[in-house]
This record gives sequence, C-alpha cells and structure tokens, in this order.
Amino acid sequence: MSIPESTIQKVLNSVDIVEVIGESVRLTKAGRNFKARCPFHNEKTPSFMVSTEKQIFHCFGCNVGGNAISFVMKMEGLTYPEAIKKLAQKCGIEIKEEYSGKDAGQPQEREIIFKILEETAVFYQQFFDRDKIAKNWVKKRGISEDTIKKFRIGYAPASSKTLLNAAIKKGYSRELLQKAGVVSSDKDFFYNRIIFPIFDITGRVVAFGGRVLDDPPQRTLPKYINSPETSVYSKSRVLYGLNFAGKVIRDEGSAVILEGYIDVVMCHQFGFKNTVATLGTAFTQQHSSVLKRYTDNVVIAYDADNAGRSSALRSCDVLLADDLHVRVAQLPDGKDSDEILLSGGPDKLKTVFSNAKSYIDFLIDWKSGSFDPGTIEGKRDIAKIVLPVISKIPNAIVKSEYIKMLSERFGIKEEILNSEMAKIKPVFPRPASTDGIITKKNVSLAEHNLISVLIKDLKLIDSLPDFVQEDFNSPEIKKIFDLLLKLRKNGTASVKPSELVEMLGSDYVTQILMDDDGITDSDRFIKSYREAVLFNRDKRKLERLKKEDLSEFIKISKKIKGSKK
Repeated sequence: MSIPESTIQKVLNSVDIVEVIGESVRLTKAGRNFKARCPFHNEKTPSFMVSTEKQIFHCFGCNVGGNAISFVMKMEGLTYPEAIKKLAQKCGIEIKEEYSGKDAGQPQEREIIFKILEETAVFYQQFFDRDKIAKNWVKKRGISEDTIKKFRIGYAPASSKTLLNAAIKKGYSRELLQKAGVVSSDKDFFYNRIIFPIFDITGRVVAFGGRVLDDPPQRTLPKYINSPETSVYSKSRVLYGLNFAGKVIRDEGSAVILEGYIDVVMCHQFGFKNTVATLGTAFTQQHSSVLKRYTDNVVIAYDADNAGRSSALRSCDVLLADDLHVRVAQLPDGKDSDEILLSGGPDKLKTVFSNAKSYIDFLIDWKSGSFDPGTIEGKRDIAKIVLPVISKIPNAIVKSEYIKMLSERFGIKEEILNSEMAKIKPVFPRPASTDGIITKKNVSLAEHNLISVLIKDLKLIDSLPDFVQEDFNSPEIKKIFDLLLKLRKNGTASVKPSELVEMLGSDYVTQILMDDDGITDSDRFIKSYREAVLFNRDKRKLERLKKEDLSEFIKISKKIKGSKK
C-alpha cells in the first residue's frame, strides 16, 4: 500500500505546520519562528523551534526534527499513512491509496483494528437506541441527548456473544477481535453495560469503558471495566475527554482532572469543557507529559474520602515533579462532580473548583488533623511529611515560596527548614523515553555550512568537483549531499525545506535548515570550499606518492609549497 508522491507533496504544501503543532503544543513567537518546550523530552527552557517560512520543526535539546507529517507521527503515535490521511482530511484532500504485489487490497493490521473499534462503537450505539432500560438509566443520570451523541454513549447487550457473532459474520477473525480488545477468547468483552467509547486526541475510538446498569446492593460485578491494553491503546497515556478538552484547556490555561467518565461527560454538558479523567489507573508521568503540552495549571478534583485524598496526593506528586502548578478541589459531602451539578447546578461546582487549594496547603491542612502543630513533635511530624514533597519541585522559586509559607505558618525559621530539606535524599523522576531520539552528529562546521548553502541554491553544486564526497567525515552529511546532487542532476534548481525533510527522513537536516549559517556570499564560500577540497586531495596524493613515486612527490610538493593554502 502507498500514497502517491504527488498527493504527499500536495498535503505538505496545503498545511501550516504552526497550526498543526499549535493544536497540541503551546507556541510563542520568537522572531521569525515560534518556540515551545519540547513535547518529546522533558525540559525547562524552550528549545523546540518551529519555522513558518520553512514549514519544519527542530528541537535543539534532543535533536528531533521534521515536517508536519513527521510531527503528527511522533506526537500522536500514528503510522506514516495515518499521519498523511489525518493532515489530508484537515485540508480537504482526497487520499487514493495504491496497492501492489502481495499487499494488493490488504490494509495493515493496525488499520483493521481501528476499523473494528469504530464499527464496534456504532454497534453499541445502535443497541443503545433500541434499549429502553439503557436509555432510561442514562436519562436518570441527567445526560442529555446532545451529550449522548457527542460522547457516542452506547449499550453492550446482555447476551455475551452478540458482538462476537456479528463480527465473525462480517468476516473478522477471533484473533483480530481479541487484538482489538472487544472480545475475550469465546465471548464479548463487554455485555449488559453502558458503554463509553474512549478516544485518542485525534478523536478515533481506541478502547471502551463499561458501566453496569444495576447499583448496590444487588450489584455483584465490578462497577466499571475498561478495554485491555492493545497495540492502539495504553491506559497510562490516554486521558478520557482530552480530544474534546484539549483546545479549551489551552485557551483557558488550566485543566481539571476528575475521577470517571460520567464526571467528565456531565461537566462538559454543563460547560466545564476543560475536564478530563484517567482510565482505571493511577495518574502517570505520561499523563502529566500529555497535559503539559496544553497547560502548566492543573486542578485535581477527587472524592473527599481517604481513598480520594490518597489518589489526589499521588497525582499531585507526579504533576509537581513535572513542574506543573497543582491545586486540589475537595468535593463536598462525598458527592461526585456530576451529583453536585444535578443537585446544586454549575455555580456550585464552579465555586468548588475556584476554591481549590495549592497542593502544599491541601497536604498541610489534611495532615494537621493528625498532628498538633502547636507542639514541637507536631511541627516535626508535619515537616517530615511536607518537606519531601517540596524537595521534588524542580523550580527553585516555587520551592522557596513554599518554604517561606511553611515557615510563617508554623513559626519555623526558613534556614532550619532548608537545612532539614537538604538531608532528604533526592528522588529523581525517571527520564522520559528517548526512543527514536538522535544525538548530535559529529559534523564539521564547514560541512554543516556547505549543506546549508547548497539547500538555498542547488545550482551551486555545479561549481564543486565530482569527488567532493570523499572528504566528508559524516555519513549523515554524505546522505544529504547525495540527495541534493541527485536532485540537481535531474534539473532541480531549488527544493522546499519541508519536501527535503520528507525525502530524507532525517532529523539532522532540520537542524541545518533551522540554523542561521551567517554566510552572506554563497559563491565565495563555495569557491573557498572547492579550493580546500582540491588542496586536501593533493595532500592525500602527496602522502601516497611519498611512498610510491619520488619524482611525482617532488613535483606536487612544489605545487603545494607555492599554494596560499
């Protein structure tokens, strides 16, 4: 399977990379370019640059670079064809795939899994529309028709093989259905449950969550179950509702993390559209990294019971270590956010979110109930709990302000608190994965500048000797030069940066393209480079002849001696 080259170039010429990257990364203007903190590795100072003019990006911290297609692939975990299709859809360009050889007519397994998941979502929606009990259950929870359609809420029928039989009848194998996570070995994974499709940030269905219809005391099954992890779904990376909330989070400058699907569904229905939830798992560093692309400000809203507090604390620790500003909103009377909305309206929940306390304040308030802060022992015990948390904060200013607050609140000198904190053995967060990240290439400045100059004007290659590649120290430079030479021999006089990146598949070329070589006279640079190449060639020949032909050695030696080089 392949997508025609002309279509790929049309897509690259139609999209704006700043708009594409800006949908998932907060960009700020930096001269002619835009900058941000890199979404592919943890960093405090922005080193991720995006060029409107060249339609490329490059991170000078981890050396990842590319064009709009490669960004979407890296950011959203898409295959090459999937990334092109997404961008093409954005531009209104029709994709006509070409199949050849043994692959003719055979979509890849990943695409089939997405197709199964989409058709399963439709299957559940159709059963929901026909089932009065399921519809009444959702109606009692206050979920509107518009919200049902937006979140594509469905119903898995009570019979445990309805989906399995229907899917096999359509020609899907049990093996692929299991790989998609919609069936177990011999039955449907979900049955007699309200279904909440789980979407990736592009809006594709990647998994499902199921909620039982009956409530205690009759209920014997788990209240919620989620799809197993698959090749397209990882619960430690996906946040429920982020496909709807991402833009709002960026616009409003904050995100609210809730506990479950219904909380998110109802909050969006009542206008709190910056809300998301984890999916039956603890909040992870990957979740934090995803949120950090949209905002630095996060509110955690969990139940007020001990389990809810403990869950909030674990989430806060992860977010705090990732240098995000974290606050905790305590839900009153043990109610979920959806219950607050139904009983007190949106103003009540807005007040709860607005009154959220900083994580450190929340932690102190909670633990102060167990210790007497008026005693030496109480101060010691509270400090033993709070100082390890403060020590994890990467930002020195924020850390200092929390120490100051702790000092004022409990009457302990700041220097004493800092002294105690210094005794704490630091726990460094596990670094983000560097899979696919390249290190800086060992390239000479002259070679770097040569490629930079040639990219701007391919006709300059005509002035270089045919054997120029022999002097390259870097295989990466040779790879780039060989492509430029091929383009020139085919009559090409210029090439767009985004197209060059597409042809090479190289991260390093984006660094060259983003760098300012400072060369104002390209012809003069090429002339000097040519002279240097010829000089080095003579030197190598001289070394060889010194051993083989003395007369020729003397001849070339005199030539070099008279050279300005």
